[in-house]
Amino acid sequence: MSFNSDDIDPGVRDWVLRIRSFGFITTDSGDGTSKAVDGVLPEGAVDYPHVHMTCTRETLLDEADRLLRVVMDGGSVQASYDPVDGSALLSFFPHTEPGE
Repeated sequence: MSFNSDDIDPGVRDWVLRIRSFGFITTDSGDGTSKAVDGVLPEGAVDYPHVHMTCTRETLLDEADRLLRVVMDGGSVQASYDPVDGSALLSFFPHTEPGE
């Protein structure tokens, strides 16, 4: 699947571009408002800004620390691992624009 920055919600676009510029693989993002129609979000959309990424189980902790350095104080970082399917997920929840 190709990446087109025009497809990213405007409220998180700068964050997605910054995070990707450091080599993270983003898989899902949203600003919590842009997909709403008449104030209602479509099924599956969440009402808060987020950027999700994947990594490996072996690199999860180091990548979470590295992501925190990339985003600085711009929001919170979470790391999770699912032992059932072996997936490792990083999540960033911004509360500022990059550089603020």
